[in-house]
Amino acid sequence: MEVQILTTIAGLRSTSLTELFKIITSFGDLKTVLVLSLVVSLIFLARRKYVYTKLLLLSLALDVIIVYSLKLLIQRARPLSDNLLVVEPDFSFPSGHAFIAVSFYGLLAYLLIKKVKQTWLKLLIATAAICLILLIGFSRLYLGVHWPSDVAASLVLATGVVIAITKYFLPVLSNRARLP
Repeated sequence: MEVQILTTIAGLRSTSLTELFKIITSFGDLKTVLVLSLVVSLIFLARRKYVYTKLLLLSLALDVIIVYSLKLLIQRARPLSDNLLVVEPDFSFPSGHAFIAVSFYGLLAYLLIKKVKQTWLKLLIATAAICLILLIGFSRLYLGVHWPSDVAASLVLATGVVIAITKYFLPVLSNRARLP
């Protein structure tokens, strides 16, 4: 089934789409997200949003630990090399790009939505984040570097990380935790 999905996606390829998806996938690259995190953290610090900065850094640390631990533990091979449009040096499961996209853009959207009052703007932020996350996940399939289950698992696992961070760590870091 996964091979059929990748074969179908490979049939959609064109030079212009390949260039577009290489750009889109770069938004899930750890180096890109680290730079964006630095910029966003500086903005948060300038606005005295220290808790947001801590959450962002915690999220990135958890992402790296979880993704690379699972890659080393599972050691799943990448899809067949004749389908690859870019070369990735490590294992396939889970998709680091998809995981980081959910964690970074999802958490950032959550934090922004908490501060915005207008419903239409909340909806716009959520829609933009979801679209970017899904496009990054699809780009990994389009470029042939992941199995669909790698991307799907990353989306689910990273959503769990964002939920844990916002439900458990945010109250603790905000000193609003209800302790027994």
